[in-house]
Amino acid sequence: MKFSQIALEARNSLFVLILSSAHLLLASPKASPTPDIIVFAAHNQEQAMAVRDRTRYQQELAVERFGLGAQPATDNGGTRKNSKKLGERTTVVSLEPSPTVDALGRREVLVHIISDTDNQGNPKPHIDPKGQPGLLVEILWDEMFFPLQEEKLPFLTFEALPSEDPAVVRYRFEPKVQAKSLILASGSVSIDVATGGVKEIRIQALHNLQSIHKQLAKLESITAEIQYERFRGTWNLPALATGHGVSHLPHLDGFFQFKFREWGHEPVLEIPEPQAVQF
Repeated sequence: MKFSQIALEARNSLFVLILSSAHLLLASPKASPTPDIIVFAAHNQEQAMAVRDRTRYQQELAVERFGLGAQPATDNGGTRKNSKKLGERTTVVSLEPSPTVDALGRREVLVHIISDTDNQGNPKPHIDPKGQPGLLVEILWDEMFFPLQEEKLPFLTFEALPSEDPAVVRYRFEPKVQAKSLILASGSVSIDVATGGVKEIRIQALHNLQSIHKQLAKLESITAEIQYERFRGTWNLPALATGHGVSHLPHLDGFFQFKFREWGHEPVLEIPEPQAVQF
């Protein structure tokens, strides 16, 4: 089986939406030794994932690849001028929940390509809406955008960081040593004190990628800085992201950097009222 097929199957298995989701959407945070504000933020992230998958929205991903000797010139991206560029690709897609559920009540997230380029950045004259989009491994997006899922909190440690804004608290998070079978992230998070909503996440690394498939061990490193926007006054959804990494995957070989944006969330399925969530 080709890796693209493996990645697509893994993505479908991870991103399948269980829309009988009263537990996901309405459950109260459980008691935890984790700081309360982190519990609230994780609860918001858990619900934001479910709310997002009830909408139709668009994403744009631009990826540039360089020789393995390339390094980012600054923490904000950009490569050194003498780096050999291997290729680039920009893809715009729309996403929405399937109109039907399977025998287990699950709903797949459908992805349709709106515009695309070849691997040298040239616009494709003909687009297959059901083709395989982008150059990054799709199953990793939610691991970066929603790293504070409630089920993952027991496997993470948290350390308070200084914050210049009294309305925002910041924490560093890292996996516990014994956590080996679950994809976890390390990095930092900025949280709105009043709402428990995530404002920014900086991913320094993703761990245990091989727990999905051994091929993902070839993704040597990936970092990301993600900005969030408030949706319907309650849920914080990813809006902008930039990052870079090193990969030995067949379709993403070399040093890469990316820019991502997401917008236009329109409900397709029923969205709970904001008062259904209390922080």
